[in-house]
Amino acid sequence: MHIAPEIHRDEWLNLDLDDAVSLDWNRAVEIFAERIKYRYLEPADLLIKADENCPPIERKFGFSIMAIDCLLIEALQSFRDGLTNTKNKSLEMFKKYLTKRDGFRDYFDEAQAKNFFYDVRCGILHQAEIMGHTLLWSVGSLKGETADGTPYINRTKFHEILKEDFDQYCNELKNPANLKLRKNFRIKMDFIARKVSRTDKRSAAHPSTSNVINDGCAALIHPTIRLSHPKRSENGTQCVPYFFYIEYQVK
Repeated sequence: MHIAPEIHRDEWLNLDLDDAVSLDWNRAVEIFAERIKYRYLEPADLLIKADENCPPIERKFGFSIMAIDCLLIEALQSFRDGLTNTKNKSLEMFKKYLTKRDGFRDYFDEAQAKNFFYDVRCGILHQAEIMGHTLLWSVGSLKGETADGTPYINRTKFHEILKEDFDQYCNELKNPANLKLRKNFRIKMDFIARKVSRTDKRSAAHPSTSNVINDGCAALIHPTIRLSHPKRSENGTQCVPYFFYIEYQVK
């Protein structure tokens, strides 16, 4: 399993990060930086560059850029908090990030961060649109209003500030004095590096799990797999399961 371009999880697992002054900490931050930059920051950079020569009214990649940045906000805050799962915590992640991080906190109080979460983050990621009246723009300050009073968010400025905060976080991780920050970072990265190995082991031990549903009536007996009871379709001839899911216990 690669956790960043051309970087296998084994390299992370072999780092000596128990020693606060180990040189491996620099490599740990490099691995993390490459993971985030190549998968998220650079694609957004390319979208911004692709239409930077167009008049502002003709620029068209704002929704995709903001979708990437919203994914990163939740991810970066979960690294800071040492969370391996943010289920039912997404709003909390956004409020903490936007109200505490340099570059954003001057523009967002908790109420504004909440509005951003529901209107922009949830709107784009769930409905492919912004809920409410906010516009995505590419000029001006981070937040503001157009001449007719319509609120806007400058997606280019937003992305620039997000990158600056990411660089700051990487620099903080290089400082041996930031023990809590490093501890939380390791919790998240260890989870990322090991979670597939756990899945692989379970799949090898239970090969039938790779073929979970064959004719729609399959049933599995395994402590980490949940499969709802099947039901008949209206014509009584087709057996359809409600759903199945796999639970992982992370220690």
